Amino acid sequence: MTSIPNVNPAAVAPVRAQAAPVGPSPAMPVAAIDPIKLVQKYKWALVIAAAVGGIIGLGMHFILLRLSPVWRPFVLFQCHSVQTTIGELEGATFGQAEELDKFMQTQVRVMTSESVLQRVAEDPRLQQEAPRWSQQFVTSTGFNAREAQTELKESLRARVVPQTKFVELSMGYKFREDATAILQMATRKYKEVLENQAGGLRRDQKDALNKTVRDIDAQITALQNRRNTEIDQSELSGVDRRSSEVSETLKLINQALVDAQQNLQLVTVQVNAMNEQLSRDSGIVYGEDLVEQVEQERAILEIKSTLSTLESNQQAILQRGFTREHREYRLLDSQIAGYRQNLEAERQRLLRIKFDSQLETLRRRQQGLQAQIDDFQRQRDEQMRRVTDITKVQDRLADIDKQIENSSKAKAEAESRLKNLQALEQLQSIDRVTVFQDARIPNEVSFPRLVFMLPLGVIGAAGLVGGFVVLRELVDQRVKGPSDVAMIPRVRVLGWVPDALEDPAGPGAVESAFRDRPRGVLAEAFRNTRSVVLKRMRGGGHKTLMVMAGMPGSGSTSIVANLALACAAVDQRVLIIDANFRRAGVHRAFGLSETGGVSDALSQGREGVNLESVVQKTKDARLDVVSAGSRDRRVFEMLSSDAMAELLRQAKERYDLILIDVAPAIVAGDGLALAQRVDASLLVVRALNEKRGMVARVKNDLSESQSDFLGVLVNGVRSSAGGYLKGNIRATHEYHSSGEKSE
Repeated sequence: MTSIPNVNPAAVAPVRAQAAPVGPSPAMPVAAIDPIKLVQKYKWALVIAAAVGGIIGLGMHFILLRLSPVWRPFVLFQCHSVQTTIGELEGATFGQAEELDKFMQTQVRVMTSESVLQRVAEDPRLQQEAPRWSQQFVTSTGFNAREAQTELKESLRARVVPQTKFVELSMGYKFREDATAILQMATRKYKEVLENQAGGLRRDQKDALNKTVRDIDAQITALQNRRNTEIDQSELSGVDRRSSEVSETLKLINQALVDAQQNLQLVTVQVNAMNEQLSRDSGIVYGEDLVEQVEQERAILEIKSTLSTLESNQQAILQRGFTREHREYRLLDSQIAGYRQNLEAERQRLLRIKFDSQLETLRRRQQGLQAQIDDFQRQRDEQMRRVTDITKVQDRLADIDKQIENSSKAKAEAESRLKNLQALEQLQSIDRVTVFQDARIPNEVSFPRLVFMLPLGVIGAAGLVGGFVVLRELVDQRVKGPSDVAMIPRVRVLGWVPDALEDPAGPGAVESAFRDRPRGVLAEAFRNTRSVVLKRMRGGGHKTLMVMAGMPGSGSTSIVANLALACAAVDQRVLIIDANFRRAGVHRAFGLSETGGVSDALSQGREGVNLESVVQKTKDARLDVVSAGSRDRRVFEMLSSDAMAELLRQAKERYDLILIDVAPAIVAGDGLALAQRVDASLLVVRALNEKRGMVARVKNDLSESQSDFLGVLVNGVRSSAGGYLKGNIRATHEYHSSGEKSE
């Protein structure tokens, strides 16, 4: 079979859908404009607009030519490079290109300056040479030169001719003789201004250079005085030596500070360990060195000596033949026990005294080290301030030296220019601006010109219509085809189905188009969709697919019916479940009974669900249907119940694919509730019916459910939306028709 080559759904998105992020819907993008599609859609409107624009441009040309033509004569001035050094030839280009460009830009301003225009407006010959132009400024009190000067500023134009050494001065007016006369007078006045300026130019340059040299000398003297003052005020005659000494001292202080900080850290660890022993409930564990010191104390030794004497007396009693029960033995035994208790108590007392003494010593050392660190830090800060002060002085002196050096170079350059200028004064002055072409009465009008007016009318009218078309396309948020859905972020296009009225195979029931018109364009569209859907269902290990429309009339029921017929045609065991409790329609598509369906099965509860009792057979042995059921038992909440889950479980045991039709998303939440029970979901939108914002919102809701959102199917796409759809439909039908004839 030949597929419709307009949109390849497999190329629109990968096999497995990416999980959409939980959160608000992303902002809708601005609609992308396909120029070819837009031109094809509105080509006749653009052609008519261009034709009307051409007629308007042609008419405006002849109207303006008769009522308000503009003649623009011009004068060409040639500019020459300046001679700046002895021996340099006229027109030499030794680095003077930039200077010449600036000179030409300056002359453009001079030609239309107030000085030149005032001279022209106040010249008595102006009224004689350009009478018609001058007549508009004649009043009862005489000629208004001020208004004439203002008008000249608007009419006279000067510009540099690109990539040349020419400057063009032109005058625009509806009478060419007057325009030429005014232009010739402006040329004369401009030359007079140049001649007046040339006389004092060299003198002004010499005065300026002499003043520059004097100013630089004064500047150098001031800088040298400032440098000496800086050294005297800072009292740092040997700045470099003092900087080295301070750096060495700072290094020693930093080393001593590090040593003190390390010692403080060790002492702090010991103090913290002893404080921790004081806070323990189990008591203090004394070190071996502390125990040895206490054992050498006099009080401990005396108690030990007494104990030794008593123990010796005990042994003597035993040696005399008395038993341990003898009164003297027992008396000595009681005394030994008492002395041992005294020994342990005295030992603990002395240990605690030694411990507290040692802790106090460490604390005093800790305080001493901290004071030492504070002193070192103060000394370091002081040295750092000295380093900073020395560095600032060095920077200021270096800056002053740099300024003196730059001033000396500037002085040498100014003196060199002054000497060169004095030498040039001995040479004959050369005029830098000459008239290359004088003003002549023009033979062709400058405005209007047909070569501009005709395209301007065409472009203006076509552009106006085109702008309106583009604006209309931009603000139109309706889904017109698969490309509009593809613009929505993270939305996959599974396929599209053309409008049934445009199928050349002929009219008929849309719900059974795949079965009744197998060679039609609609049937071919469902074959393409079937391939994509089955591939994604198998890839995800899914069997149950919920098909939900965005709005009423989107055609989800016809999509479910035809997709089921298409899947059954490739040996898939398919079950259609009509879960649209609001407006059931699957039973009518297949001519079956409405009662005895989903609502009847679910009303029995989870334990009483029996799929076999509600399944209805169709003409296709591989396709079964479960209708919506009795209307009085349609409880919407049952679609998200455990009984519905049990019904789907039984269906997955018997069928390869279960297609579930639900109410549109815009009118009910049944689909979103059922999306938590099925394996996958699919959104059906009708072209020119839903808007992209609604599609994005429903897509986000389905993506956040437990089911896998496969994508969007665009239904009822019309060829009037532009592009290549109409040609694709015709080509598909002709190819199938030729196949039937050949058979």
